[in-house]
Amino acid sequence: MYFDDVKVEQISSPVVQQDDYYPFGLTYNSHRREGSTFNRYQYNGKELQTELNLGWLDYGARMYMSDIGRWVVVDPLAEKMRRQSPYNYAFDNPVRFIDPDGREAGPGDQFASADEAAKDFGKTYNDNSIKDDKEYNTRIYKRTDSETGEVSYTYNAPSVGTRTRSYPQPNASEEGELAGTAHTHMVNLILKTLMKTLAIIYPQKI
Repeated sequence: MYFDDVKVEQISSPVVQQDDYYPFGLTYNSHRREGSTFNRYQYNGKELQTELNLGWLDYGARMYMSDIGRWVVVDPLAEKMRRQSPYNYAFDNPVRFIDPDGREAGPGDQFASADEAAKDFGKTYNDNSIKDDKEYNTRIYKRTDSETGEVSYTYNAPSVGTRTRSYPQPNASEEGELAGTAHTHMVNLILKTLMKTLAIIYPQKI
């Protein structure tokens, strides 16, 4: 049997490397095309440090260890978040928060309006506010994409105040244009006050 002008051609896939990640950034099921250059920019697009085979990721402000979900050094902005460990990554909740440069974790989610961002803040932090018996406060930012012009809103990591008062974190210009603030209300404090008032008015029924 004879075939004329038969040509066998191998076309390489445009996919050079594929990585799957656990929530804290440790890779598994990593596949790379044969003969391709190793891609060092992995979890969150951060460069993997291959020296001494430590597996650290360079976030700019500090190095991150994805195998244990901890930073190598203390958070340079640790004074802003005294209730958190200066070594934890994204408040130990990488599904909900991101830390783009190793300095300060934040929600990262984008919303269509400042009102939606404020409502999401309330849903996320009201339970913590009640449990901690303290108010939480945040700043809402407006962001405009420099390429598409698309406008979105987000909020930063909240500050924790007292039972009756809280103040937002200092304005961070890199977050975008300040669009407003939001804070939780101490529902349990209001209920306690109401119960005390009722006990005075109706002592036999409380």
